[in-house]
Amino acid sequence: MFAGRHLMDRYVWELRELVQSGQVTPTQVVQACLERVAERDGAGELRCFLHLDAAGALAEAAEQTARQAAGEALPPLAGIPIGVKDLDEVKGMPTTYGHLLFGDPPPPSEQDSVGVGRLRAAGAIVVGKTNTPAEGHKGDTSNLLGPPCRNPWCLTLSPGGSSGGSVSAVAARILPMAHGTDGGGSIRGPCSLTGTFGVKPTRGLIPGPWRYATPPRC
Repeated sequence: MFAGRHLMDRYVWELRELVQSGQVTPTQVVQACLERVAERDGAGELRCFLHLDAAGALAEAAEQTARQAAGEALPPLAGIPIGVKDLDEVKGMPTTYGHLLFGDPPPPSEQDSVGVGRLRAAGAIVVGKTNTPAEGHKGDTSNLLGPPCRNPWCLTLSPGGSSGGSVSAVAARILPMAHGTDGGGSIRGPCSLTGTFGVKPTRGLIPGPWRYATPPRC
């Protein structure tokens, strides 16, 4: 059914059906994602990611694949690779918030933010942290951590901001979906510049990145 078409060229709901029906494994989906990372951002030309955790994503996918093989029911987003904007904490991954205040590189986070925890509970597999300007403060995804994030439709242009890394990765079909934050257009602006679809949820529906089970490091 999926032969001849790269898995990352499929929509989220198509991937979900393929995984839930057992036609593909979570491991195959994550491997396809990592292949697309190497193909389209391997040299850092898009600068979508500030941190990539291929080994961790593959380990998580292998666990889900074993559950799939055992006939267990999988959560709704099982096998779906995502990127998390680097304003939210992901356990085991560094969080830069788009600047150098926390070290170069900063230590791994000790917990997930509430929103990321919910995504992982639903089965989503975090492959890395996506690029953002410092504290998400502007509509262009550039910072002092390295080269700016680029628009996959034209590498001389910006994808906007501040969720530019996430949106650029989706537009380049590196990821089928990605996490972002939006206070004044930080999802909607980049989506309008890349021809992608993004949603700003109702304020308060999803806890902001500053809400944790315990206070974040300062």
